[in-house]
Amino acid sequence: MKPTVLILCTGNSCRSQMAEALVNHHLGQYLRAISAGTHPAARVAEGAIEALKMAGISADGLHPKDIGSVLASMPASPTPTLPRREREQTNRYASAMLTEPIDLIVTVCDNAKESCPVFPHAIPSIHMPFHDPHGESLASFVRVRDDIMSRLLPALRTHFGLPQSQPSRAQLVLVVAMAKNRTIGINNTLPWRIPEDLKHFKKLTMGHHMIMGRKTFESIGKPLPGRITVVVSRDRNLKIDGCIVAHSLQDAVANCASDTQIFVVGGADIYVQALELADTLYITEIQQDVIGDAWFSEFDRSEWLEVSREKHRQETPEPLEYHFVEYRRKS
Repeated sequence: MKPTVLILCTGNSCRSQMAEALVNHHLGQYLRAISAGTHPAARVAEGAIEALKMAGISADGLHPKDIGSVLASMPASPTPTLPRREREQTNRYASAMLTEPIDLIVTVCDNAKESCPVFPHAIPSIHMPFHDPHGESLASFVRVRDDIMSRLLPALRTHFGLPQSQPSRAQLVLVVAMAKNRTIGINNTLPWRIPEDLKHFKKLTMGHHMIMGRKTFESIGKPLPGRITVVVSRDRNLKIDGCIVAHSLQDAVANCASDTQIFVVGGADIYVQALELADTLYITEIQQDVIGDAWFSEFDRSEWLEVSREKHRQETPEPLEYHFVEYRRKS
């Protein structure tokens, strides 16, 4: 008989429902997951359904469940003697105790720990709160989905001694700053000065591999500290101290196999090749047209989800409004 994991959440139980779907999809051959909330919504949030579909997971059969109905649907046994506070909590959720074996309880929001007293204390539990998808935006549910996959699934594999999943392929990430007219450069340099964008770039890429064309490397002038620079060039005789030289984008990506995220940072030709393979785009969108001689290629925005947008404005060294935007591929 498969072990059963009960996933608890307060509020509208969206996090527990998503966790149920993800656990049953990825670990269903080993485990059975059921979910419940203290105040479930009348329906599964559209954002939760869409976020699951984007990961190839069906939400068919998924519906909000009240913790009381979950308990009441199972064989009852007399309520044991409990301290007053725990007795009140028990009565709040159900008048019965579980006799069907529950092998693990997972609480996925801070307040859900209150529900644990309705269960025998011998049942192991894991407290793993996830992001609260306020406002039911799709981006919030994508964040919840990715959090569950990166944290809960490995924790369940470890708890039950299940085979660990094979390492997923590295994420290919494009980082670019572009103007409204898609300009990204002029005379092999940036046509603007935005100190905060340089800090943003450093924060994103630190500790990872960066793939760039030879001209982009020459504009930088040296390998950047704390990162591994991979330079793409057709010149078979090219050697650059402190860098890996590759002769195609595919060769460059293969040289980054040990990394979880590979950052492509220019120039225009490399972006064109990498765009169709990319998983994530970090675009600094400058809110005005700028004259230049290099441009970022058009892409179908319907294929991408805008996950976050931070709006900024500077007065010096030149007045500019710019946005830090993160896009993730929908499928």
